[in-house]
Amino acid sequence: MIISETVKSGVVVRTRGKKALVKINCGDDGCDGCRIAGLCSTSSYSPTLSAIIETGLEVKEGDKVMLMGRVKGWLKGWLLLAGLPCIAILAGLVLGTMFEMKDGATGVIAIGFVMIYYVLLWMFRSKVDRNVEWVVESVTSG
Repeated sequence: MIISETVKSGVVVRTRGKKALVKINCGDDGCDGCRIAGLCSTSSYSPTLSAIIETGLEVKEGDKVMLMGRVKGWLKGWLLLAGLPCIAILAGLVLGTMFEMKDGATGVIAIGFVMIYYVLLWMFRSKVDRNVEWVVESVTSG
């Protein structure tokens, strides 16, 4: 399921099979609401994105194209952000209650589980990808 889409224009730098490298210029598009605005910290920076060429499009080097960035895997993101920490809190509360600890100690255990979870998430952050897929939607001019 696709939760969000971002449209960008750019110039094809290189093509290889059904993939294209497209250089985009974030500064010209008014990036206030853009989901990749963090890439464009300065207007002189133009990131190059790898995009899939839609079936039936003829794309060559130098073509101006429109890209559609689709954020996928939103359920996985929400699970990592909110679902698993809630489970960690519940696990801490259940363990504290099972061992008949005082409420304060039970709360500390629950918060400790969440802290451990976020430290582990930070340690393995390179394994968690952003799931953004770029697709060349159309060729605007040659």
